[in-house]
This record gives sequence, structure tokens and C-alpha cells, in this order.
Amino acid sequence: MKKFMTIACVLLIMAGTAACGMTHPAERHEAGHVAQTTGAEPKQGYYGTIRFYEGYNGSQDTFCPETITQRPFFKQKKMGDCGKNDEAKSMKFEGTPAGVVVKVYDNPNCDTGDDYAVITTLRSAVNNPITVWNFEDNDSDDPNGYQIRYYYQDGNLDGKVSCVQFIVPEAP
Repeated sequence: MKKFMTIACVLLIMAGTAACGMTHPAERHEAGHVAQTTGAEPKQGYYGTIRFYEGYNGSQDTFCPETITQRPFFKQKKMGDCGKNDEAKSMKFEGTPAGVVVKVYDNPNCDTGDDYAVITTLRSAVNNPITVWNFEDNDSDDPNGYQIRYYYQDGNLDGKVSCVQFIVPEAP
């Protein structure tokens, strides 16, 4: 039931509905971290790291890690700020809770007018990392613990990621 509620919260947030103590990213007034809509302070701590890789299946050089230090959490990042624009072909979730959403975009402003993918973790990666093999897939329930939805205009996202959004819902 808890897994269902987490996934339901993520889907509601992505749809633009205030849910589970968070609002849709477009409604936030502060870039980077956000406050809960309940008025409570975000829960501080370590909630894992998300890493990008130049090769498929978490291979080759890793770059542009994002460490999650609070829940809820939202951040938008341009890959060029890490010096690695148009390089990422895969990613890993290490130590993250279930329900984390990462959106990867070909567009440098995270616009949906070009190729993009939405990756959602279906299980915790605390004791067992989750590796996203590539970004150009549509797996509803991958046995590796994630769901990916790939939306394409020209079929060119692997190795072309320019912008990323990280969304971590409030702890249950």
C-alpha cells in the first residue's frame, strides 16, 4: 500500500496537482530546493545520490552527481553546468528512496518540445543500486526497479541529455 501511495503522489505531482506535501515544480518560486506546502521544514539528511554515465548500463565515466539531502526535494540542472552537455547515456540511483522521479531532456531548458524521458524508481535503492540502462525505452515495470517513459520527437536522447529535473517526494 505504501508503494502505491508513493507512486500515486509522484503521478499527481507530475500532473500539476499539489499532493503529498509538494506542489508541481512550475509552481515553485525558488530554484533548487523547495519547502513543503504544509509549512513544515523539509526533513534534512542523506537520501541518496543520482549519477550519470557516458556509457550505457552505468559504464564509462561518471559525472554530474546529484546528492539528495532533504525531502521533499526539487532541482533543475543544466548538464552544461557540469561540463558534460550531450554526454549522458545512462544513470544510477544509489541510496535513494522509492518514488524518486528524474526527468531528462534533450532541450537545455527542460522543455518538452524535444525528446525527453521520465524515470521513476519503483523500489528503494538503499541496499541495491538501480541502474537505468539507457533513456530511449518505454518499460512499465522494469525488473531492475524503475519505470521509464520515453517521449520523442526525433529519437535522439541517449548521449544528448542537456537538462535534468530531480523530484523527491515528502517522506511518508
